[in-house]
Amino acid sequence: MSSDASKRGRNARNKGAQFERDICALIHDEFGIVVKRRLDGPRGQVEDIQLGPFSIESKHHAGIAALKFLDQAIRNAEVGKMPIVVMRENGRTSPAVMLPWWVFALLARGELIDNRRGQDNETASA
Repeated sequence: MSSDASKRGRNARNKGAQFERDICALIHDEFGIVVKRRLDGPRGQVEDIQLGPFSIESKHHAGIAALKFLDQAIRNAEVGKMPIVVMRENGRTSPAVMLPWWVFALLARGELIDNRRGQDNETASA
C-alpha cells in the first residue's frame, strides 16, 4: 500500500472512530446513558455501539445519497408526523428504514424504558 493510501485509510479510521465517540456523547446527552464504542472484536465484524436492545452501526461519509430521501420525507411530513423512509434495493427481499435522530430518540426512549422495567422485574423476582 502506498503511503498516500495508508494515510487516507488511517484518516478514514480516525474520522470513523471520532464519529462513534460523537454518537456515544449524543446518546449520553439524549438518554443519560453512558455507552462506549465496541473495541472487543474485529472492526467491521461487530456493531460499533450497543444501546439496550439496539445494535448501532455508524457511518460518516462525505456524501450519502439516501439522505436525499430522508430530506424529502422531512419536507413532506405533516406537522406532528414523524418522517420515516422505507427503502429497498433491487435484488433485496427486505426493506430498510431510515429516520431522523429525533424520531429514533422518541422511539428508543420508550424501548429503553421498557427494557429497564423488564430488567428491574427480573432482578426483583430473583
